[in-house]
Amino acid sequence: MQKVRELYNSTEWQPHSSPGNVKAFQIALPDGQVVTKAMGTVNLPKAKLQSLLSTPALRPVFDSRIKTCEWVSRVESGNGMVLSIANGQWPVVSDREVLVSIQTWQDDEDLGSVLIQQSTEDDRFPITSSKVRAIVHIIGFCLKQTENGTEFVHFQNQDPSGSIPSAFLSIIRGEQVNFMNKVIGYIQSKGAPPCILMNQTEGNFHVTKTGFNPKTSEYSGDFTVLKQNTTHFVIDKLLYPRGAQVQVVGVNASLKPTAFDGVYELTLSVGQMTITVKHGTNGVTLNGQAV
Repeated sequence: MQKVRELYNSTEWQPHSSPGNVKAFQIALPDGQVVTKAMGTVNLPKAKLQSLLSTPALRPVFDSRIKTCEWVSRVESGNGMVLSIANGQWPVVSDREVLVSIQTWQDDEDLGSVLIQQSTEDDRFPITSSKVRAIVHIIGFCLKQTENGTEFVHFQNQDPSGSIPSAFLSIIRGEQVNFMNKVIGYIQSKGAPPCILMNQTEGNFHVTKTGFNPKTSEYSGDFTVLKQNTTHFVIDKLLYPRGAQVQVVGVNASLKPTAFDGVYELTLSVGQMTITVKHGTNGVTLNGQAV
């Protein structure tokens, strides 16, 4: 969090090419690394941005740079590891493998809701001679809900590793600042996936597993609810145009709309629970009852 705070408050950013909905900047560090920043405001609820950014399985769908992307480990707090393969620029640049630890959403008075990714190592996923593993020094997302939508700031500091021509490094940085345009464009055209938006700071949940199938739009998650609480849950009409069937097993649950389209308040009692979402035919239902 401290590194994200330093980048957020830095006054050394230099303007960079600014595509689409973002204003872009970069900083050249003393060791030669370059950090990019993309920022802007979009007329979408913060919860929908959080949901897509928390769903690795959709990354290859909206980002052509990515071949595969998936959770490979989850820990109780909701954090975990994601393994992805980025497409190279053959024959100049080969595919890149990336293994990151993800620190899920934490609320900060100054930064807003924050998600952080950094490279990690794990014996279950060793580096082999057939792969080039890129290094993520830091990727950060800071989101704030405002009257005009959601303010976002996105930082990236990555090293693709290996021998990369400088021209390709410039292309990579341009793609980095364009990432939020891809996120926004996907949500506006296809909708955001379901996601229980756990506030890690409060520690109300333990996560066993979560999953989303991009082909069927079916979502499932196994959690332990540590204390009765209300959290946000996204059910986007663009993704479920005729409705969604929400099933919660193991705990008492209630679901009601908020002022933000497609964002619901999900209230849960204490216990172990499984939640699933699939296409419906008659609006949003919870355990067979209309919401």
